[in-house]
Amino acid sequence: MPTPDRAGGEPTTAPRPWFDATGKAGTVLLIGVAGDLLLGAAHVINQGGLPILDRSIMLFDLDAERSIPTWWASSKLLLIGVTFALMLPAWRGRWREWAIVALAAAAFLFLSLDEVASIHEAVGRRTRSEAFPVSGLWPFVYAATGLIAVSGLAIAGRVVWAADMVAAVTIVVGFVAYIGFAAVLDLANNVLVPGDARLGALVLAEEMGELLTASVILYGVVRLAAASAGDRFRPAGSARQPR
Repeated sequence: MPTPDRAGGEPTTAPRPWFDATGKAGTVLLIGVAGDLLLGAAHVINQGGLPILDRSIMLFDLDAERSIPTWWASSKLLLIGVTFALMLPAWRGRWREWAIVALAAAAFLFLSLDEVASIHEAVGRRTRSEAFPVSGLWPFVYAATGLIAVSGLAIAGRVVWAADMVAAVTIVVGFVAYIGFAAVLDLANNVLVPGDARLGALVLAEEMGELLTASVILYGVVRLAAASAGDRFRPAGSARQPR
């Protein structure tokens, strides 16, 4: 789009943002939440005795590793990590901020991998004890690591987050909630016995909580990507020149 030259000369052409996510965050949130609710409903229907498909296939089981919900959850975490990675060029020259965004990208890419590779389940099995016969100690490892990481990102990344404070709060609060659903509710499994009617409700709350908070985080990340792409928030010396 032509823009007037500040010196009164000929109009120049404004450079296109390196990654234009403007206006897409709301659509991303709508699609994410709609998919979450549909998969949650499919899980309830299957578990309620009206199977969409044979229950032995576990295609819609929120708690199964080889299922559509697991693929959906992993895909959203992958998108969050990739979107953080796409923001990296906007922070060249500001290496502390660049490193923070890179750390966030790596963290969510690992969480995406964990969804399909069942890393935390393997850790849990190896650390089971009389006090934690189901979950093992992995919730403490993930919770501590996650809370330390998000605290560091929230404090050290204040320059990055200033690009869009709504997005920043959404990401930080969403990540804390994600850790809560993943770790705290998993710890509750240790006090419930197989066959307990509350077990199904706990699984539904944990898995749906993780799905919905991932959608909220993705919304915040897309908003932050749109803000980081704008010249207003571009680090000094990294703005593209018109060709």
